[in-house]
Amino acid sequence: MKRFADISLKNKFFFANLVVILIISATIAFLARWILVSTLISELELRGVAIARTIAERGSGYILDKNYPELLGLIFDEAKLTERQHLVSYIFITDQDNEVISHTFTRPFPAELRHANPVPAGEIRSVRLFAIGDQAAYDIATPITQGIYRIGMVHVGLNKSHIDSLVAKLRFAFLGYLSVIIIIIFVLSHWLSKYITMPISKLTRISDELSRGNFDVQLDSNSHFEDFVLDSTPIVVYAIVIWTVFRPITICSRTGGEMSNKPVKLETLLSFLRAAIDHFPDQRTGNNTTYSMQDIGMAAFSVFYTQNPSFLAHQKAMRQRTGRDNTQTIFGIQQIPSDNHIRDMLDPVAPSYLSQVFDNVFETLKTQNLLSPMLWYRDNLAMAFDGTYHFSSKKIHCPNCSTTMRKDGSVTYHHSAITPVIVNPAHNVAISLAPEFVVPQDGSDKQDCETNAAKRWLEKHGDKFRKIAVTILGDDLYCRQPMCRLVLSKGFNFLFVCKPDSHKSLYRWVELLEQHGDLNQFVITRWNGKQREIYTYKYANDVPLRDTEDALTVNWMELTISKEDGQVLYKNAFATNFKITDHNVEILVAGGRSRWKVENENNNTLKTKGYNLEHNYGHGKQHLSSLLVAFNLLAFLFHTVLEWTDQDYQRLRKILPSRKTFFDDLRALTRYICFDSWQHLLDFMLKGLTRAAPG
Repeated sequence: MKRFADISLKNKFFFANLVVILIISATIAFLARWILVSTLISELELRGVAIARTIAERGSGYILDKNYPELLGLIFDEAKLTERQHLVSYIFITDQDNEVISHTFTRPFPAELRHANPVPAGEIRSVRLFAIGDQAAYDIATPITQGIYRIGMVHVGLNKSHIDSLVAKLRFAFLGYLSVIIIIIFVLSHWLSKYITMPISKLTRISDELSRGNFDVQLDSNSHFEDFVLDSTPIVVYAIVIWTVFRPITICSRTGGEMSNKPVKLETLLSFLRAAIDHFPDQRTGNNTTYSMQDIGMAAFSVFYTQNPSFLAHQKAMRQRTGRDNTQTIFGIQQIPSDNHIRDMLDPVAPSYLSQVFDNVFETLKTQNLLSPMLWYRDNLAMAFDGTYHFSSKKIHCPNCSTTMRKDGSVTYHHSAITPVIVNPAHNVAISLAPEFVVPQDGSDKQDCETNAAKRWLEKHGDKFRKIAVTILGDDLYCRQPMCRLVLSKGFNFLFVCKPDSHKSLYRWVELLEQHGDLNQFVITRWNGKQREIYTYKYANDVPLRDTEDALTVNWMELTISKEDGQVLYKNAFATNFKITDHNVEILVAGGRSRWKVENENNNTLKTKGYNLEHNYGHGKQHLSSLLVAFNLLAFLFHTVLEWTDQDYQRLRKILPSRKTFFDDLRALTRYICFDSWQHLLDFMLKGLTRAAPG
């Protein structure tokens, strides 16, 4: 302390500031590092769980059929993907008797693994750390179920050494980050100490001169900058502390962070819908005011949510018998209107009134970090665009119908829409975004209709996603220069199917590059459980999209999957603005191929899995047909979000994986029993099904 007392005032300020700020910064930095390390480990564990769930869902049929070669091909494909081959140590599957039926070990199967990580009844997974010889792995076990029965178990082992190396890299990065902070604080503290003490030093010098009788001392009148620095020092120090606190948090947020454990409940989703219905145009007059627009809108939605066209009739009968029903307790409907009254009142309501509901759901998922598992290449969200028809008739039509002239002279009236969804190659889920409906002025050709509606969607909604990394996926219809430029102007990336017939100029460039040996190519051989398949990747960067002087340059890639005898099983090509390398071409192609999920996981599900998208629930004279489709899409989105975030809903769908069985039970139960809430219904179903489970 004596040495500290002997140093100059400037150095006292310097060391005091340095010590205080260093302690605060180091504490926050080490805390942030601990959070990020935990987040990294949790995220890797979530990846392992996702792999296990994917295998469990896709492998159940193989187990029941005892098709073990296909099962072996499935787990080898999942284990040896480029981005996973270092993370996944092994995958093995046991049957209901706990006998190993498939595994990826190239040496004899370690017997100690078979009983090492059982999953208790009622649990959906178990994670344990095991040593296997001189290696260690996190074993993630997930049951394989068929209905209410457990038919096997899938185990995914995550390489602990690989995870430890990732953690070590993260710690090293934080050490560098902390070193930079220390250097910056050192310089700033020195600068602040100098300017804080300079006025005091001057005053001391002047007082010394005056005490000696020297009254000719000149005061410095140009010290305003020093006074400013002195006055603003607390703000500067505060800014340093704030930057140190929030910079690690910003990094964590940008990379997705850890998924929130807070589920999104149906009540929250319905509140978004009620807020939108409050803005519906109200056409009620006279005696028509008996039913509120809230009751009318929610009644229409309840039919699609329960996938039950007779839902309102059944609930009206229940209310007459008991005085209450499920429309009241689950959907908050006070009075049940008739079907015709619902159609009449909703016909003037444009489907755009429901766009905000889709936006609110997306914001909720983003705010709670529930979208982080959907992040794809470079933390992009992949948005797949596709058009789908939802109404067609030769007689029924309205002013908003599109028309098609047939060769026989007849006219077909139809409605169609663009249904954007968020997809990821690793997940069999599609998160719906607000649709855009094709209108007659979009043209009579399908290509013109679909692309114009997609452009309109980007103009309407693009700015909402500017702060997020987004890649737009689409088929060959979208791979045109105006669309590509529009996507880029919104700050998005694109990855579109690129066919030779519609891009002849681009393919001439590709042929020239191949002739001169400048076309990049590499080959991977994979075993699918029955035979070897040859994956041939070709790619070229900076090729013109069309044959004009202002042509946009794109990056082209192609995947051909063939048998060893040369028979082609799959071939497709894509154009993107991402620069393609040997390291990223596989994941980019996987992203392009995931575009089909908008068809399989969204449109086909809506058409064939109970939502009956193409069914005519009512056409109307204005917007009714499109509005009811928007309600249907919202119902599908709500169920998707609940299955994605709500553990009770997840458990129920694990027991009832078939959508048909799930909704059959839902329709039967709600017809005869009045539940206090949606949660009460879930609890009732879980309790009954758990009791019915064997063992």
